[in-house]
Amino acid sequence: MKYRTALIALAGVCGSLSAQTAPLRFDVFDMAVDSGVIGTAEGGLVYSEVVEAPGADWIRLWFGDVVLPEGAEMLITSERTGEHQVLTAETLVQWSNSSAYFAGDAVYLDVVMPAGAEGRVEVSGVHAGLPPLAPRTICGSTDDRELSRDQRANRLAPQGCTAWLFNNRPNSAATANHCGAAGGDALWFNVPLRTSSGSVVPPSPEDQYPVDGSSVQSAGNWGLGNDWQVFGVFSNSNTGLGPVDAGKASYVLADSAPAPDGRPINITGYGTTSNPVPDSWYAVQKTHTGAYWSRSGTTIRYQADTTGGNSGSAVLDVENQRVIGIHTNGGCSSSASSSNSGTSIDNTGFRNALMQGRGIAGGPTGGVIRPLAEMPVRVEPDGSTVVGVELVADFLAPSPMPGVTLHSNDGSGWVETSMSGGIDGEWFGAIPATACGSDVSYYFSATGADGTPFAFPPSAPAVAFGAASSAAWEVLEAADFESGTGWSVSSDAGVVGGWERGVPSATDRRGGPNSDADGSGACWTTGLGQNVDLDSGETRLTGPVIDLSGATDPRVGFSVWMNADGSSQRVEVEFSDDGGSAWTSVGSYGSTPGWLPVEFRVADEVSLTSGFRVRLVVRDTSGAFEDVIEAGLDGFAIRDVSCPVLGCSDADLSEPFGVLDLTDVQAFIEGFTMNDPATDLAVPFDVWDLNDVIVFVAVFTSGCS
Repeated sequence: MKYRTALIALAGVCGSLSAQTAPLRFDVFDMAVDSGVIGTAEGGLVYSEVVEAPGADWIRLWFGDVVLPEGAEMLITSERTGEHQVLTAETLVQWSNSSAYFAGDAVYLDVVMPAGAEGRVEVSGVHAGLPPLAPRTICGSTDDRELSRDQRANRLAPQGCTAWLFNNRPNSAATANHCGAAGGDALWFNVPLRTSSGSVVPPSPEDQYPVDGSSVQSAGNWGLGNDWQVFGVFSNSNTGLGPVDAGKASYVLADSAPAPDGRPINITGYGTTSNPVPDSWYAVQKTHTGAYWSRSGTTIRYQADTTGGNSGSAVLDVENQRVIGIHTNGGCSSSASSSNSGTSIDNTGFRNALMQGRGIAGGPTGGVIRPLAEMPVRVEPDGSTVVGVELVADFLAPSPMPGVTLHSNDGSGWVETSMSGGIDGEWFGAIPATACGSDVSYYFSATGADGTPFAFPPSAPAVAFGAASSAAWEVLEAADFESGTGWSVSSDAGVVGGWERGVPSATDRRGGPNSDADGSGACWTTGLGQNVDLDSGETRLTGPVIDLSGATDPRVGFSVWMNADGSSQRVEVEFSDDGGSAWTSVGSYGSTPGWLPVEFRVADEVSLTSGFRVRLVVRDTSGAFEDVIEAGLDGFAIRDVSCPVLGCSDADLSEPFGVLDLTDVQAFIEGFTMNDPATDLAVPFDVWDLNDVIVFVAVFTSGCS
C-alpha cells in the first residue's frame, strides 16, 4: 500500500544574507504506514512495504513507534538504485528515528525478526526532495573551481552546508553555526554528481553518518567572526566505521591564524553552481585556492571562490597545511578588492569548544599523526620504501611524547619499526623488507603526554593502510586513449550516444565529463557530442586481448565517470579470461563524484590466461523515465608485481663488488656530501637528505642475497 497526504510547509534555514548555505529543499508528508504487531514462530522476513512520494528527487523516512527486539533489523532499499541501509534498535536511535537519504521517490521497507520475537514498525512521515536553487558569489568573473575528492570535507544535510573532520578525532566535525547541525541531520561523503538538471543524488548509505544531537557546541550570539559549531557523528550503521577511519584523512588545526600576507588559502566544499558550470556539479565537492586577504579581530578574509553551500568549509593555509578558520560568508564579486570571509581559529569560544568533547565527539586525543604525503600503495620488497609523518599536539593539548612507531605486516605478523626524527615534528621510516607479491598492511602509533598510546588510522590495526610488495610495477598495458589502441565498440540497434573516443566538450552541461581524467586530452565517453547522451539501449566498450598467462599478480586500473541521472543505471566493469566468450562482472558504479580511480586484482576475479579482456557496459533502458546517462573511461593500465633477483643493490658502492662492507659505507658518506647521484636513493630525488640515509642503512642492513 502507498500513502501520501497534504503538503506541510518547509521551514527555511535562517542566517545573514551573505551566509552561504544551500539547503536541501523538500516537502514534508504525513504517513500512516503501520505494520501492527509482527513476528512469526520461524522468524525471518516478517514484513514488507513500499513507501513513496511520487516525483521526489530523493526520499527519507521518519518513524513513529518502532519495536525492534534484539536480533531484528529493518532493511530500507531504494527502488531506483538498489542501495540499502540496515537499521537496528541501536542505530535507529543514532539516526534520530529516521533513515538515510535515498535517491528516487520510493523505497522498500523490509523487517527481519528472530524466531518467536515480536515487534512493530510505524512510518509517520516522509521528506521528499525538491529541485535546488542557485545563489552565487565568485571572486572575479570566472568560476574556476575544480571537482575534488577530499575525504576530509563533507556535506551537512539537509542544511546544505560543508563540514569537515579534524585532528584525527574519529567522530568529530566542525562547521558554521548558522548551518545549525542537530540530531536528525547527516554528514554525506563521496557525494555523487547531480542529475543533468541539478537535482540531488544522495551518496550510498555507507557514506552517510548521523549527527549526535547531544554533541553539538555552538557560538551564542553568532555573527561575522563568531560563527562556528563543533559536533560529532555516530559511526556508519552499515560498516561500523567512523568517518576518519573510513576516509583515512582529516585536517589539522593551526594554533592560531597567521598574519595576512597573500599566502594561498584553499576552500574545499559543496558550493552551488550556475551557468556555464554544469548543473551536475551543483553542491558536489569542488575546490579553489586564492589569496589570504586580511584579518580583523576574529574575522579573516580571502579571495578563494565560494558559493552557497560552502558555509562551514575549512579555511586551509596551503603552505603550512593547517586550518586557520571556518568559511561563513560570501562577499566576492568582480571587484579586485572584494573578498569572502570566515571565523578565525583565534575565536575564544571556538577554541574552548575544541578543547572539550560532548557526546560522541571526543575532546583532545594524545596527539595527531599527519601523513606528509599520499601513503604508498606499492612498497619495495627490500625495505627501501620510506614513509613520513608529522607528529603534533591535538590543538592546545599537551604535546605527545617524541617518537613514532611504524607497524607493518606482510601476512607473517606485525613488525614494529622506530621512525627517525626530522625537523618540526617530522618522522621518517622505511617499511621493512616484505615478501614480494604479498599484501602489506601498515599504520602509525605514538604515545600521548599521559602515556596513553594512539594510532593513525584511529582504529588501527583493525583499519590500516594497504600496499602491494613489489619492485617498480611492470606495465603490461597502458592507454591514454589519444589513439584507439585496439578498443572496440558494439551497441544495440537504435542506440544513440554510444561509446566514442575523443576530447570532451569543455562547455557541455549535459552531465558528462568536461575534460579527460589523465590530462592527455582524449578519453572514451558516451554521448561525446555537445548535449548528447546515451539513449535507447546498451553500448559496450571492449579492450584488446592481452596475454596474462605469464603474469605474477596483475592489477587493472583506470578512471571511470558515471552520471546515472539519479536512476538505477550503472556502468558495469567485466573481465573475460577466454577472449570474450564469457564475461565476469567485477565492478558496478552508479553516479560517481566525477572521475573516480578504481583498481582490480585480476586473480581475484578470473584466471590468468592469454585471453584476458576488459569490457565496460552501460545502458539506458529507462523507458518513460528519460534518464540522461553519461559514462567515461580514461587512464587505463595493467600493472604487474615485479620480483627481481636480489643482489647487493644500491648499497654496494665500492670494490669488492658483491660484498657489503665498511668501504661501501665510506663511499656512501663521500658521495652523499658531494651530491653523487649514486647516493640519491629516495624521494624527493635530486635532494640529498635524511631519506637517502635511511634507505642506505635499510638496504645495507638487509645484506646481499
